[in-house]
Amino acid sequence: MKTTLLFLLSLILRTSGESDDLAPASLAATPDSSQLIEYDNLSLSCGDNSSSHGWSVKRFTSVGEQLSSCGEKWGTPTSSGCVLQTVKQPDSAVYWCESPSRQRSNSVNVTVHDKPVVLLSPVLPVAAGDIVTLHCRTKNAPSSLPVAFYKDGSHVSDEPAAHMTIYDVSKSDEGAYTCDVRGLGRSPPGWLFVRDGAAAAAAPTPTVFTAIRCIVVSSPYLISTLLLVSRYRQRPAATVNTLSRLQLSESGRTKRDEVKVGRQRSEVRGQRSDISEE
Repeated sequence: MKTTLLFLLSLILRTSGESDDLAPASLAATPDSSQLIEYDNLSLSCGDNSSSHGWSVKRFTSVGEQLSSCGEKWGTPTSSGCVLQTVKQPDSAVYWCESPSRQRSNSVNVTVHDKPVVLLSPVLPVAAGDIVTLHCRTKNAPSSLPVAFYKDGSHVSDEPAAHMTIYDVSKSDEGAYTCDVRGLGRSPPGWLFVRDGAAAAAAPTPTVFTAIRCIVVSSPYLISTLLLVSRYRQRPAATVNTLSRLQLSESGRTKRDEVKVGRQRSEVRGQRSDISEE
């Protein structure tokens, strides 16, 4: 019984481990910005050693609307994803990771600008309660210039350096931000998206989903196996009980035969006595 349970448990854990390798990847971008300046470098990662499991980086360009994979005229494939050196405006696209079975990760929208000022905002939604820093990047000017930051067109802050920090970010901070550098102009808008931190923390990870799926799938087999084992263990007891009943029945039958034979003998002796008296 214990051996059977351990064997089934090892199968469940093995299946869970194998499924984790096929779990959806998560795409991360470095630098963590939805906007870049021409000739910046861009690194896209689907996770450590993701390429060994068949994951590749794909994109759909906003210019020309072309769907292609890393290594096809753009980017250099790596063990974790793809690297683009000296990006240009045609590299503006939606990027994602994809497996051979067409599983897809989250997507990121990257826009490459040929402008003197660009706002660097997180490429993915940030969790409520996090600390977020928005950077105002200039192409050929020092980063120590004073910068004015705007949200949805309204002025929110003047900073002596080229960055603005939002502490304990919340849904109210979500919106389109721009930065203005005196003498250089204003950046294109960069979006800041905020997700509910509590919901994100409570959401089960892919590994937990995989374990639950394996348990649910394996439960019918586990239950049926336990029932079979239980019936098998009860079989010897049933056999013993059956033998006992047979032995008792046979014993009763033997006693009845003995009584019957005794009566027949008594009758024979009585008949002999009658004959002798005559």
